[in-house]
Amino acid sequence: MKRNLKMLAVAAVMGLTVFSCAKQNEADLANAQAEKLVSSTEGQMTTLTTYTPGVSYQYRVTNGTSTFLAIEYIAGDADSRLIIAAPHGGGTRPAFMKDRTETYTYGTLPYDQYSTDTSFSDLADTKTKELAIAIADSVRIKTGKRPHLIINHLHRSKLDANRRREVATQGGIYAGPAWDKFHEYIDAAKATINASYASGLFIDIHGQVHTPERTEVGYMLTKYQLATYTNTLGNLTSQSSVRAMVGNGITHTSLIKGTNAFGSLLNAQLGYMVTPSNTYPLPGDTAIFTDGKYFDGGYNTSRHGSKHGGTISGFQLEFNSSVRTNDSTRPGFAGKIANALQSYMNVYF
Repeated sequence: MKRNLKMLAVAAVMGLTVFSCAKQNEADLANAQAEKLVSSTEGQMTTLTTYTPGVSYQYRVTNGTSTFLAIEYIAGDADSRLIIAAPHGGGTRPAFMKDRTETYTYGTLPYDQYSTDTSFSDLADTKTKELAIAIADSVRIKTGKRPHLIINHLHRSKLDANRRREVATQGGIYAGPAWDKFHEYIDAAKATINASYASGLFIDIHGQVHTPERTEVGYMLTKYQLATYTNTLGNLTSQSSVRAMVGNGITHTSLIKGTNAFGSLLNAQLGYMVTPSNTYPLPGDTAIFTDGKYFDGGYNTSRHGSKHGGTISGFQLEFNSSVRTNDSTRPGFAGKIANALQSYMNVYF
């Protein structure tokens, strides 16, 4: 019975993806039709309703004899409740894919509940793909449970997998179906978890070069909100990407800056400042974070966390360069991040 429910859940996710494409405007529909002609085959994706743990499911972009890995889903174990995504760490730049540009004109965009952000960047988050893979491997070794891992292998100049579709693809006929597949894989992982468990966790791996060096945890709450409601964080629960975790004795305040908040657990492990946490609760504190910068979460955290409903909560993790860019020290940092995740999952999941 559980297997049947799981198959139905994944099938429902695939149906929802088709439905969402059908709701696009006429221009997008024309692009979608073209994309079907130029995009690659999807291997087993066209027939599978379940995913085998440890198997790499790949979506490729293809033009003639040129083919490139674009999106990859390494399926997690049936008892894993953790999803890891790396949207900005890819380096692949197929020449036949159009480049995204800062001068692209969107016109009037339809409302998107997950994000109104049209900001542009074509800078990759260096080595975040490798960091996400190392974290997933460390979690598997430490817990015996392989997490779900979704990777965008395309460079951000070709696809921004942490923006709404129009901004992410800028009408690109190859980028569009790759964006769809990235989020379809995450939705499938969420459905797999929900088929067996009441809740789960999604984390989105990013990188930044803010000074002084620190790691930032984004819950879809701005630094101004965190400062304004520092003593009343419960008032921000409805806007938070960990909304579904609040209740049964768990407060929103404890999730953001308590002893077992992820930032607090990671701060104790990493050797670099982590905010928000019990030690550094205010990312907007310019006496400490002198550059005044803080990333509070993007499209992926909004869509795949629990801010807008559902039981999968999530947050964005913005790692400083020292944690991710050195090939010799990155595995050690990944192990420390996995330690914090293991403690967090043991407490809340």
